[in-house]
Parts: sequence; C-alpha cells; structure tokens
Amino acid sequence: MTEALDTDSAPRAPRQAGGLERCFVRRPLLFVLVLAGLSTLLFQGSRGLYESTEGRYAECARQSAAAGALWAPVLNGKPHWTKPPVTYMATAAGMAVLGENAWGARIGLSAAFVLTVLIVFRLGTLVWDRRTGAWCALVYAASPFTAGASNALSTDTYLALWMAAAALFFWYSVRGKRLWSALALGAAVGAGFMTKGPVALLALIAVAATYVPLRRRGEAFPVWHLLAGALVFAALGLPWFIVKMVQHPELRDYWILHETIGRNLYGEFDRNPELYKPLTVYGPVLLFGALPWTALVLLRRRGIPWPAGQWLRVTRWPHAAEWLFIVSGILGPLAVFSLSTSRLALYLLPLFVPASLALGKGLDHLVENGALGRRAPLRLAVAVALAVVAAKGVAARVESPHDMRQLSAKLAPALAEFPEHDLLVLGEDELYGLQFYTGERMRALRVEEAQDAVKEGRNTGRAQLVLVKTRLLEKLAPHMDTRVYETRQVTDRWALIIFEAPEAKNGGT
Repeated sequence: MTEALDTDSAPRAPRQAGGLERCFVRRPLLFVLVLAGLSTLLFQGSRGLYESTEGRYAECARQSAAAGALWAPVLNGKPHWTKPPVTYMATAAGMAVLGENAWGARIGLSAAFVLTVLIVFRLGTLVWDRRTGAWCALVYAASPFTAGASNALSTDTYLALWMAAAALFFWYSVRGKRLWSALALGAAVGAGFMTKGPVALLALIAVAATYVPLRRRGEAFPVWHLLAGALVFAALGLPWFIVKMVQHPELRDYWILHETIGRNLYGEFDRNPELYKPLTVYGPVLLFGALPWTALVLLRRRGIPWPAGQWLRVTRWPHAAEWLFIVSGILGPLAVFSLSTSRLALYLLPLFVPASLALGKGLDHLVENGALGRRAPLRLAVAVALAVVAAKGVAARVESPHDMRQLSAKLAPALAEFPEHDLLVLGEDELYGLQFYTGERMRALRVEEAQDAVKEGRNTGRAQLVLVKTRLLEKLAPHMDTRVYETRQVTDRWALIIFEAPEAKNGGT
C-alpha cells in the first residue's frame, strides 16, 4: 500500500523536485500516515484533561475499569448510561498501557485518527483512483479540525473512524461485489452504534442515496448483501442495549425519552438548543475546519473542470454516483445535526470524511492540470501539522480554567495540609477531571444546601474543603457562618472555602 504512485496515471515528478515531493510521489500513504502520526502524537498528553467532557470520560473509564464494569460503566458509584461502552473501553485500554494520565486517556484517539487517515486513503482510491486517494488522505490528515479533534477526549473521533469504515466497506461492496464487504459494512455501523448510539446510522444516508444510481449504472451489489450486513449490525450493535434494558427496565424510558427524544427535540441537555445555534456552532467549523484546503480549491477553481451547464442535471455529471455519495454524506447528516436541539462542534467530525473526498479530488485536478504545483499543498500540509502541534504545546503551558491538572496542582498544598478532609464543589456538577487527578470523590452542592452539608461533614471530624467559583462567593456568604471558615484564592476563577474540623479549630482541646 505504500508503493510509488502509478506512473501511468500521474506524470513523473520533475528531477528538481524537493524532498517532500519525492516522498509523496514514491510513498504517498507512508507520507500521510507519518504526518498524521506526528501531528496527533506530539504533545498528546501534555495538556491536562479539560472539564467537563474530557474529565467525565476519563474518570468514568478509570472507575469502570477499577470496578471491572466496562460493559456497564459506573461513575461515582452509580451506573453511567449516557453513552455505550466502546469509548470507555478504548480510554481504559490506553490508561492500562500508558498509565492513568492524559497520555493514556487520549492515546486511543491518536490511533483512531491515524486509522481514519488510512481509511480515507483507501476510500479515495476506491471512489476516484489511487493518486487522488493520496490527496484525500492528505486533506483529512492536515485539516486543523480533524487533527485538533484527536486531542479532545470524546466519542466523536471514534465515531468518525467507524463511519469512515462504513463508507469504505460500502465502496468495497460496489467495486468488488463481495459478501464480506457488506458484512463489514454492517459491523462498522454496529461498532459506531456501540460508540455513540443511533447517530451512527447517519452513515447510511449516503449509502441509501447512492445505491439506486449505482444500480441503474449496473454497479450495485445484490440487495441480499445489504440484508446480510443489516443482520451483522443487529448482532453487534443491539444486544448490549437490549440486555441492559432487560436488566434495568428504567433505561428504556431514559434512552428513548431523554437521550433520544429529549436531547434532539426539546434541548433537554442544554447543548445549544437555540434556533440560531447551527450558524454559530457549525458555521465556523464548516468555514475554517478544512483550511487551507477549502480556500485553495475555491481560489484556484478555474483550474477544475466543473460540469458547466449541467449543474441541475446531476445524472449527467462525470462520476455522478460518486458525487452524490459525497454530497449526501455531507448535507444529510448536517441537516440532521442542524435540526436537532443538541449541537456541539465535534458532531460534524464525521462529515470531514466525504468533504476530504471532494477536496482531494479538487487538489488532484489542480495539480494534474498544472494550475497548482505539487510542492505548495505539501508545504501547506506540513505547516498545518506544525501549527496543530504548536497549538497543543502552547495549550499545555498556558493557564486555563478548564485544565483540571493545573487546578489539582494549585489545590495540592491545601489537600496536604488537611489529610482528613472531604472535597466538595459548589455547583450543579462534580468536577470529574479534578477527581481524576486528586483520586478523591467529590460531591456537588447547591448553594442553599451548603451550610447543612458542611455542618454534617464537620461533625464527622473531617475538614470540609469547598471549591467555589470566585463569582459565587457573594452568593455563598449569606449561607455560611464567617467565624468558622477561611477563604483561599486558588486561581483567578476558583476559591477554596476551608471549614476545619472542630477539634482542629479549638487547638485539639
């Protein structure tokens, strides 16, 4: 797979070609994999886990692994059913190898990112040709959004891997008509279902949109192959949900009424449910996520043989079915994500797979038509990779209110000063990332219950350390007896309220 590009389909590189060009022409796959590997691995664990998403996934994986409950994730002693177990398993596996730290928690993301780049290479080869596949993989490997996402612990990088694999096996089925590829398609969608639930089914939008045109062209694989793939999906993706609903009947209502209907129709989890949010959440990702490639293709668009005069006659386009697969693979999921009342930027990550197929084809046209030299995009790719690495290095050193490793280090002196203590946080949510670094279970308190909770804790003879955002201190004061606590500023955003145990306060008398 790493042999030189076919000289029948690509002109020889000029003798004066630089090192980047020679490497890319001779070993295109190796080139993009090394580029992707370096951009995702360098400084991958140098930044602490951010609250809340990264901290929650890492701490849930750590606790579940410790309890031997990765098939039924737990968090702070309670079942945690918000997502299926694959992401927790991958995170726990990384920590088993590299330790319970940010490197271990994120290393699975690096593997998933590099594998996705490999899949995009093969996918571009099947959809277009091998030469174009190299450009498609380069676009995915060196886009700031895709490379940057591999440094953010969540389900999305893993889901992008499975959705890319589903697309790959679909085109294997189209080109080869083999049953195994249809079965692998079902397995990929099933793995995505076990990673993030029903959203993995969005991979089938492009499959459904493209199947009929391919059939008219005489290239579709038998329908019974699809049915066999559906059985594999059902066997892999559904049993965990069915078993857990049988064991815990309340999960049926939770998954259907809350995680599916409430999240996507009623904004139940407050993930940017406002009507204008698709513009502010998804707009920047679409505009800037694949830079510089979108800008390069648009600025040099005259060098691309567009289907002049046939824009509305899609069936007459060259490679009409292939373009329909790409367009439906972008616009279909984008429409679903925009209509949903749960919107986060990383949701769009799987869309960058078909987008890379389009941009890679554009780059190939530009290079082969002489509108763009090969050296320029290769240098841009290296520049993007260096920028991503530099951004990760800077993020590791710049103080951030979201970095729980930094907060843990600032809290360490107080925690050491009071060996017998309870660590509390004033707010609606526990700081799971802080738990990950301190190894202590935290309890979240509402302002109105803080005084009673602290009094109860002090009666056990343990100091009560209450972490509170600085802006909430004024809200806290009316509920606390100022004679029995001390306030310490931890960071610009966080303060620590210390309630010593009565014995310590009285000098042990």
